[in-house]
Amino acid sequence: MPRTSSMRTVWHPQQPTRVIVVNKNDFSDHFTCELPAQWVFHFGNAWEDEAGIIRFDGARAADPMVMLEGFREIMRGVQVPDESPARHHAYRIDTRKRTASEGPLLPVGRASEFPAIDPRVSTQRYQRVVMMTADYSNKAPHALLDAVTLMEIESGKESTYRYPDRQMPEEHLFVPAPHSAPETDGFVVGTFLDWRAAATGINIFFAHDLAAGPVATATLDYAIPLGLHGKFVGA
Repeated sequence: MPRTSSMRTVWHPQQPTRVIVVNKNDFSDHFTCELPAQWVFHFGNAWEDEAGIIRFDGARAADPMVMLEGFREIMRGVQVPDESPARHHAYRIDTRKRTASEGPLLPVGRASEFPAIDPRVSTQRYQRVVMMTADYSNKAPHALLDAVTLMEIESGKESTYRYPDRQMPEEHLFVPAPHSAPETDGFVVGTFLDWRAAATGINIFFAHDLAAGPVATATLDYAIPLGLHGKFVGA
């Protein structure tokens, strides 16, 4: 029964994660199913097929200690290892059998967070997820997520760009190309902090080939503090 140092929260790893499924047209129609104990900050997308199967994806951690302990230490200027990094998973809920299951989309040793999709396929069947990642066999000195990945979740095919060690990338978004079909042509857009140059920049990638690196970069002559949850709005 590990406790946080504040002693206000108790984590019970032996207890399941409860998933509540509610009929959005009738809130009295609901049920609960279970998954192994876990902590999820962010989900990518979700959709339901004709057989009543709900599929979704999320950045799954084994416990919430990064929230309860790690972030507090970071705010004190103390760099601590993340003992249970989030790793992207696919989830499946059978609404007829009222069961839930999960499976990893990334191997052990790969961390991920901040999934994003083509906004035109929200709540629909989808193939592509953009996420920030890190390979723990080749971590950057800043110890945060250091790469951006576009994954095709059904095939597992992916394209990844690893940022230089001096740059700390923030969340990246999928930006559709004008007049394109969903999840086809588009760009991945994201900001980064170059701590060595004390400057913030923004990179633009072709979505079909992140590994080729940015096709355009703009850099400010000053730094902006790291932030969360951007939004692209077309002109």
